[in-house]
Amino acid sequence: MITTSSFAGTGQFASHSLGENNSTFQSLKKSVTGIMLSNMFGMPLSGAPICGYNGNTTAELCARWHYLGAFQPLSWNHNSKDAVDQDPLAFKDMKVPGMTNNTYMDLMTGAIKMKYQLMRYFYT
Repeated sequence: MITTSSFAGTGQFASHSLGENNSTFQSLKKSVTGIMLSNMFGMPLSGAPICGYNGNTTAELCARWHYLGAFQPLSWNHNSKDAVDQDPLAFKDMKVPGMTNNTYMDLMTGAIKMKYQLMRYFYT
């Protein structure tokens, strides 16, 4: 169960979502603090929607957020229905500046693979 509203002891029964954030670098920065505070308050499984929920994301922001999400206990990629697609496949044709033959989808896929390698440490 995932909740956005919590009370003392919630961490024993549910995971905590920071709620609907914006697709901005400021929201990316705030999600780190929010997750750490949730952890301090006894909610170990907490996170925020990566790439942001409200607004349109950019390829760079989404790739960076995927790498941050690899180190968060709870992360998922979803957005509002009126925003552009932000799953990794949506960035398959966008080349990363300064990197030969790499797309933003390649970066996001690498971050997701890293998340799966680290997952056993998050849940033990």
